[in-house]
Amino acid sequence: MNKLIDKYIYAVTKRCNKTDRIEIKKELEANIYDMLGNNLNPTDLEI
Repeated sequence: MNKLIDKYIYAVTKRCNKTDRIEIKKELEANIYDMLGNNLNPTDLEI
């Protein structure tokens, strides 16, 4: 996973309880990678 995406997800979920954090992380990752399409190595600008 891209470090920029990791940082974003951490910033969004850091104050959530563990159960919510896991679900939110899964949803965010899915949404982000859906938006990036087939680009497996996106640049920071593309993200």
